[in-house]
Amino acid sequence: MPHTRIPPDTVEGILATGESDPEWTKILEAQPIPSGSTYGDINTLKKLSTGTLPRLQAGLAATRPADLIEAEISIDIPATDLKPEAGCNRALVCYRDTTLKNGSNENENDEGWPVIVIFHGGGHTVGNPESELPLARLLIQKFNAVVVLPCYRLAPEHRFPSGFSDALETVKQVATDTLSLSQPTGATDKLDTRVLPVELAGKVNAKSGFIVGGTSAGATISTSISHLYHKWRTSSPSSEARNAPPLTGLLLACGTCINPHKIPSAYKHLYHSRKQNEDALPLDKDLSAMFRDAMKPDYDSPIYCSIDQQPHLSRDMIGNDHMWLKDEAVRVYFQVCGQDMSRDDALIYEKVLREEVGAQTRMDLYSGFGHVFWGMGGGYGGLEMSKRRMEHSVEGVSWLLGRDGGGGS
Repeated sequence: MPHTRIPPDTVEGILATGESDPEWTKILEAQPIPSGSTYGDINTLKKLSTGTLPRLQAGLAATRPADLIEAEISIDIPATDLKPEAGCNRALVCYRDTTLKNGSNENENDEGWPVIVIFHGGGHTVGNPESELPLARLLIQKFNAVVVLPCYRLAPEHRFPSGFSDALETVKQVATDTLSLSQPTGATDKLDTRVLPVELAGKVNAKSGFIVGGTSAGATISTSISHLYHKWRTSSPSSEARNAPPLTGLLLACGTCINPHKIPSAYKHLYHSRKQNEDALPLDKDLSAMFRDAMKPDYDSPIYCSIDQQPHLSRDMIGNDHMWLKDEAVRVYFQVCGQDMSRDDALIYEKVLREEVGAQTRMDLYSGFGHVFWGMGGGYGGLEMSKRRMEHSVEGVSWLLGRDGGGGS
């Protein structure tokens, strides 16, 4: 069964998800994906990624719905303990045009427009926010969401933890802006926002939903900074932190969250994907090593993997570190690919949250498909499973927002 919402609970079931699906096998034969070793070095890959951006932007500009605004802005990132050098990152802020009179909208929420921040993938070295724009458009049209698609500084020019630090500061700024924008619309001349435009005053409201997520590296970053944001909001003495809205949902597609050198003993028997799928495309062991060598992660850092957010001492049970997700009723939605080295990170993390923490989780598992199969360009986006995955994403966000469980198979 190529798609399921029921996580496998046996080793045999987990391994079976790595068996190639016929649709995936067929597209790989028709449109081969280069192995990681063919790129030579990270600079070659970065040039390829940068070179495709203008065409992607042109195509997206030509298909932008008339009632949506997709503003490109710059976000100033302050120096922090994690990243001593300040910086400035590009971002897309996307929302429904408030100047248009569309009449009543069945998706209007009395509490206001939810806020969703989505970080792109690319192994912490390449990628762009435009890759998440098709999904953002659907979320705006379906939920009247305000969707922020930020860049973050990339390796090897900016090594770990640069991307994590940038993402955390971005989420903090968005959170602070939501407070300012909840003011009465007549007070807009006094507003000072950094990411969200003042024209959204009186419309945007994080109480309607405040979701952070991403794809691949973006999911890895989102998983980790969700804990850091929670600690900032609940532990910092600043009024900005104390008044910041809590996260309500996490959208995690194909991320990693387990240090392969420090797998919790209670779950080692379930951790097979890094070996089973080491030659699976597009993210094989060579490409993974190239990304890792460029980013230079610190495996002992408490922010590298979410499982290691706090010391576990000799405990096998790790859920206590994540109890805030249950206490604050944060919903967590996973998308997992069976033929992916990161598969078992997600399967184990979901199991921890569901069984140990008691958090609310949901998963879409695509057995026999490779890492972020829908985002490979060419005919890959036209796969039947890619189309279904986009539908599942909208249903998953609907569930994160507490609106409806979604139903498609």
